[in-house]
Amino acid sequence: MVVYMWRIDRLYMVLALMFLFASCRQEKAVECKGGIPMCFDYARLIEVVRYDGYTVAEIRNPWDSAGILHRYVLLDREKAVPDSLPEGTLLRIPLQNVVISSVVYCTLWKDLHAENTVKGICDTRYLMSPYWRQAIERHEVQDVGSSMNVDVEKLIALRCDGILMSPFNKGSYGALEKTDIPIIECADYMETSPLARAEWMRFYGLLTGGEQQADSLFRQVEEEYLSLKARVADAKSRPTVFMDIMSSNTWYQPGANSTIGQLVADAGGRYLFSDYSRQGSVPLSFETVLRRAQNADIWLIRANSLTYSSMAENDERYTFFETWKNRHIWLCDLSRVPFFEETPFQPQRLLADFIKIMHPEIIEGETMYFTAMP
Repeated sequence: MVVYMWRIDRLYMVLALMFLFASCRQEKAVECKGGIPMCFDYARLIEVVRYDGYTVAEIRNPWDSAGILHRYVLLDREKAVPDSLPEGTLLRIPLQNVVISSVVYCTLWKDLHAENTVKGICDTRYLMSPYWRQAIERHEVQDVGSSMNVDVEKLIALRCDGILMSPFNKGSYGALEKTDIPIIECADYMETSPLARAEWMRFYGLLTGGEQQADSLFRQVEEEYLSLKARVADAKSRPTVFMDIMSSNTWYQPGANSTIGQLVADAGGRYLFSDYSRQGSVPLSFETVLRRAQNADIWLIRANSLTYSSMAENDERYTFFETWKNRHIWLCDLSRVPFFEETPFQPQRLLADFIKIMHPEIIEGETMYFTAMP
């Protein structure tokens, strides 16, 4: 009897531990090697653990599932550096002088009320936001060159305590690696779902001192996204969809495990290249895309100022597609729409666009980013 009761107690203990480890969505603390992990519901390429006096953030290598891309040790800037810290790049938080190498993060930094910490931005020619363009014009924020060739001298002069960079497989940051400026590798774009990428805002909230703001913002994004997705879950039709146009003799289609590929599926569409289970884009020939998508229902294009006429002038083969003949092409005009500044961390807005295009019988109204191509 005693042995039986002991086994029951052990069973309850195991079940209780399983419940604790499965309760991330309720934000319950779980002890982990002396630390308390920050629970991510969707993001799989980042792990954050809080310890007494500091926080460790590990970025997993998207190109090596067993590897760590980078480890950061986050320490309150008001506290003295302890005698012993784990190995990793030290970040004194909240960051005060940040350089953003991609316009993708500009709107998020403003949403986190951390815009005053941004001292430099790369690739400013792609900026659409009036706020940031005016900041550049007033020299409140510096243009620090191209993300592929950052002006290191300007960075040093800005005394920045972190630069956000997008990592690439076996890529190098060149002269930037020889400085003492911490490189914050933003692998969020390699996540496999829109909500997974958006959830990285919670990590960025830690860096900016806006943790609660980031958590609140993400829960709002999540709620709206899931609500929209549920509305088309039982849609009777599943229109076929493909993306974009040729670039230097190569046609890049988003992989099925990319955020765009997942967005099409969540919007109730049937993505024609869903068998390419890749996180990034897949380089294809024109003939490959034509063979599969010639009779597609919807063509979604992200480009600058296209029309049906200009497409035919650029490449007559575009006219072979039924979507071109039937005028079922939707354009996101990147010359006037802040697509890259807003949608990565507000994917519910893009999802709403896709649903309005694929299922106007379910959701009506004006779209934000894509419009019927003239």
